[in-house]
Amino acid sequence: MRGAATVEVLLVASDYDGTLAPMVADPARAFPDAPALRALVELSGLPDTRVALLSGRSRAELARLSGAPAGIELIGGHGAEFGPAAEGGEEPAAVEALAAAVAALRAIAGGFAGAEVEPKPTGVAFHYRNVDPARVAAALALVAEGPARDPRLISREGKKVVELSTSSVNKGDALARLRDESGAAVTVFLGDDVTDEDAFAALLATDVGIKVGAGATAAEFRLAGQGKVAAVLERLLGLRRDAAEGLAG
Repeated sequence: MRGAATVEVLLVASDYDGTLAPMVADPARAFPDAPALRALVELSGLPDTRVALLSGRSRAELARLSGAPAGIELIGGHGAEFGPAAEGGEEPAAVEALAAAVAALRAIAGGFAGAEVEPKPTGVAFHYRNVDPARVAAALALVAEGPARDPRLISREGKKVVELSTSSVNKGDALARLRDESGAAVTVFLGDDVTDEDAFAALLATDVGIKVGAGATAAEFRLAGQGKVAAVLERLLGLRRDAAEGLAG
């Protein structure tokens, strides 16, 4: 962290659910951890420091939940929604495939109490966090044997969610684009989910990858859980602020 804080241009990027925000039973109420968000906002106000949230959620939903804080770039759809408009999902075949997947997943969800379907500009998510554990395997089998078999769609698995997408862009692609656009010498990325592994794999030797929680990972460092994220971001903020003040002095 000390080394990252002193570089000329720093990129700080974070996953949302399970990293900036605690995991909750209702995905629509996954609001950010206030101290962690405040640290990111303050980091974004420092010189030559770019900050982004990189999520599988739609950009609009990410803005609603996070409050769209000034200075923080919001990237949705695992990187497919980079900027104000979604990239992809506009070809007739993609639109047709996505509409069919939404309908099929809603039909499946109707048979499993607690299942939720979340349409997105370039995909659709099937959430099963609140499904009876004894029935999860049956629900996932219907997804795998049904809409997930459409060759026009890409299937991704996350924590208690399966997503079908028309875009092949992943978080690693988005992180590399952020790094190239900003000219960052070091990237710090925090994430907790399987889909964050694409971002960890895209990090360079000089970058800092931090896995939040348990599970196999390509990240070099690990935090025990989401409750530890704020302290790490606050530490980075303090070091970066000290470095900026030293250069100004």
